[in-house]
Amino acid sequence: MTINQPPVRLRPSIKNCPSRRSNSRTTKSRGVRRVTAILLLALCLLVEVNLLQSAEALSQNDSITAAINWLMLHQQSDGSYGSFTEPQTGPAAYAMWIRFQDTAKVYTFSQSQNLHLLNLLPGVTANLTKFQQANGGFLGYFDTASNKQVTSSVDTAMALLGLINSNSLPATKKQSAVNYLLSLQNPDGSFNLTKSIRSSSLYSLGPESISITALVILALRDASLSPGNSTIISALNYLVASASINFSGHVYAAALSLLVFSEFSDVRDATIADSFILQQQNADGGFRDIIRSSSGSTALDTGWAAVALQLGGSICCGGGGGGRRPYRM
Repeated sequence: MTINQPPVRLRPSIKNCPSRRSNSRTTKSRGVRRVTAILLLALCLLVEVNLLQSAEALSQNDSITAAINWLMLHQQSDGSYGSFTEPQTGPAAYAMWIRFQDTAKVYTFSQSQNLHLLNLLPGVTANLTKFQQANGGFLGYFDTASNKQVTSSVDTAMALLGLINSNSLPATKKQSAVNYLLSLQNPDGSFNLTKSIRSSSLYSLGPESISITALVILALRDASLSPGNSTIISALNYLVASASINFSGHVYAAALSLLVFSEFSDVRDATIADSFILQQQNADGGFRDIIRSSSGSTALDTGWAAVALQLGGSICCGGGGGGRRPYRM
C-alpha cells in the first residue's frame, strides 16, 4: 500500500502534455487507491482486534458453558466418549450433572423410570472391592517391568472416593487403603503412582505427580484426615509450589488442585488454579492437557476442568458461589 507515499509527479513536455481530461482521470484513480488502502488498513485493524479478543480467557460462566456444550456435542449416541471411554465418561457426566441438577434438564431416577439402576450399586461395590489387595491398595496400573497389574495410588484414591461416598467400604478396609496411600508419600509432599514408579505419562488418570498428589488428598479428605494432618500439610505445600510454576502447564493437574485448594487452602491458591484453567481452554470450548497423545480436546480433561470451575471456582455456574464451595463426589 502507498497510502503514505506522495504521488509521483511527471514533468510534462511540449510533445507529451496531458490534457485536463487525463488529469481528471488520474486524480480520480488516485482517490480510489487511497480509499482502497484505507479500507484495507481498517480491515487489518479489525482482524487484529478480533485476534486479541479471542486470545483472552472467557469469563467463568462463559467458560463453563462452553465446556458443557463441548461435552454434550461430543457425546456419542450410547452416552460414551469413544475409546478408553469409562475414565472420560465419568467426569463428563459429573460435570453435566452439576450444571443441570437444579434445572428441568435433569430427571430424577423415578421420573426417568430408572430406579432399577440403584439396584446395581451393590454389584458395582462387590466388583470394585475385589480389586483391593493385602497391602490395602487397589489394582489397576499395568506395570510393564513386572508384566502384571499392580496397586497404585491413583486407583486406590479413585476407589476410595467412590466407596466412601456410597457408604460401601468397611472401616477396616478403608483404613487399610489409607495406610497404603500414606506409604507412597515422598519427602517433598508428593505421592508416587506405585511403590517403585513416581508417575507414568501414559496413565491418563495420573500422568504426573501433581495430579496424583491432588487425587490422593481428595481421597484422604473423604477418609476424614483433618487439614492439620502432617501428611495433608506436606502435600498441600507441594501443590502450592506447583501452582507457583503454573502446574508445569498441566490443566488436568490444575483442575484437581483447584478442588483441593477450595477445600483446604487459602482462596489465593484457588484463584491461581482457577485463572490458569480459564487460560487453557481451547477455541472449541474443550480442554486438553499437554501430556495427552491426542491433538484435540478430551472429555477427561474437559470434564474435570468443568467440575473444578463449578465446584471450586470463584464464580459458580449459577452466577454466585465462592472459591471455597464444598467439594462433592
